[in-house]
Amino acid sequence: MITSSLSGLRLRLIVGTASALCGAILLSAPAHAQGSYPDKPIRLMVGFPPGTATDTVARLVAQRLTETKGWTVVVENKTGVSGSLAAGEVARAAPTGYTLLLSAAGPLATNPNLYKNITYDTMRDFTPIARVADISYVIVVGANSPAKSLQDLIALGKSKPGELNFGSIGVGSTQHLIAATFLSRAGLSMKHIPYKGSVDVLSGALAGDVAFYVDTAVAAAPQVTAGRLRALGVTSARRVSNLPDLPTLDQQGLKGFDMPNWLVLVGPANMPASVIEVLSREVNGMVRTEDFRARLVKLGTEPRGDMSSAEVGAFIKSELGKWKQALDDSGAKAE
Repeated sequence: MITSSLSGLRLRLIVGTASALCGAILLSAPAHAQGSYPDKPIRLMVGFPPGTATDTVARLVAQRLTETKGWTVVVENKTGVSGSLAAGEVARAAPTGYTLLLSAAGPLATNPNLYKNITYDTMRDFTPIARVADISYVIVVGANSPAKSLQDLIALGKSKPGELNFGSIGVGSTQHLIAATFLSRAGLSMKHIPYKGSVDVLSGALAGDVAFYVDTAVAAAPQVTAGRLRALGVTSARRVSNLPDLPTLDQQGLKGFDMPNWLVLVGPANMPASVIEVLSREVNGMVRTEDFRARLVKLGTEPRGDMSSAEVGAFIKSELGKWKQALDDSGAKAE
């Protein structure tokens, strides 16, 4: 009887101790999981080739997170459908925070309105994280153009409705859509001349074949400095660092005109709130540092790092409508 009672007591002690240990493990597991992110490499997908602006900024982000946080961030390029192949892969990835996308406006805001075979829904299939930088654009004319200002260009267009041309690097390109929106807002009608690339459209402007075109501020600035082109206005709401004296279109009467290209960090839908908080805090904090901002400006982009996850989501939603309207104004169709 005594032996049986002692055995029962030992059994109860063992079971009780095991239950306590299991409870301690379960209580500590969430805290450990939340505090350990990331504990393996992060894939940062880019939908454009190496050397493009999106790729260059992605590699800068990856390098800085590695240097300052000790994270392993691997940039992976997956090109196709104007950046949408990479976006689709991220949309289908597990929502763990280990597959992310640095995206320009095209894959998230333009392509869903342009291509019928897009496999994702921008607002349903992604988690917004941070707005990293903007790529600013300017309206330019050849140095021999009679238009000395934006108002001159508008007056010239109104004096010759439907007779003048404007150029871009291709149908449905960001440059094409910004130019079409400018024409719509200014009440102008011009014929679109798509060129094969930036060198060709520059030649068209210098020869007087196009009345104007839209280019990135970083590409246009050397031509403006060399006296080959004349910049008439910035298409984003903010002035740009490499052309600080050039006013925006908004400042010149086209109120509310704000069409930069933008670079945002997103992940798959339904990511854990704790992971979103870590990524948003670390990426925004990194972008706000003086040296990182200087590197972004040197690349020709305008640093942001000023939006919460929720604000990035609201921004992308508004941009979907804006770029759809730009496509409608341009008449662009998927080729």
